[in-house]
Amino acid sequence: MKTLGVIGGLGPQTTADLYRRIGELVDVSKTGQRPHIIIDSIPITTYLENENIIHEREFEPVLPYLINAAINLEKSGADFIVLACNSLHIFTKEITEAINVPFVSITDTVVQTVLEKGYKKVGLLGTIRTNSSKMYDIPLKKQGVDLYKLDVERQKELNKTIIRLINNTYDQSDSIIFHDAVSKLFDNGVEGVILACTDLHLLMNVTDNFEIIDAMEVLAQRSAKIIQNG
Repeated sequence: MKTLGVIGGLGPQTTADLYRRIGELVDVSKTGQRPHIIIDSIPITTYLENENIIHEREFEPVLPYLINAAINLEKSGADFIVLACNSLHIFTKEITEAINVPFVSITDTVVQTVLEKGYKKVGLLGTIRTNSSKMYDIPLKKQGVDLYKLDVERQKELNKTIIRLINNTYDQSDSIIFHDAVSKLFDNGVEGVILACTDLHLLMNVTDNFEIIDAMEVLAQRSAKIIQNG
């Protein structure tokens, strides 16, 4: 089996959930052993989290953490590496160039899932930085898929929810904000909504009646497949 390296800590609960989910997906009855997963939980400051997500500052101060984690994971024996954070995939090129093992992109994985489902109109829920980076807009447009986003005010509310999710201080009001955001996108006639923030999966129980593409789930599924099949 392949060894997986995870750049984690963004936020911690999602990293833990990704680890748990991959463990569930790997078929131990066939492999005969548990998956080998190495996690480097980067020591990012809460100040940087707030500056980047709420105040939309530049992400460049986070890049050295990501590069260092990726290099450490490769040195520790990882055969491939993932990053459980959509927004920081703006540094896919830099991470890929810093290592000699594959970096499996969450963006590519989600886009492939959209295409497999045959969707032509999808909604996007993520941070403002994920939206402005156009990391989903460009590849989906190339494939003839229309992308819909929230209005400015709803996006600001969702950003606040995301930082509360990262800090594990969210409550029922955040479920309401999330459900309202999903509903608004489906009002635009989308066929599915991409959760382009891995922390949003924590609120999934309020989307039972909607078609959701959970970035964390599809990353877990792809990682489990690589672990087992190479």
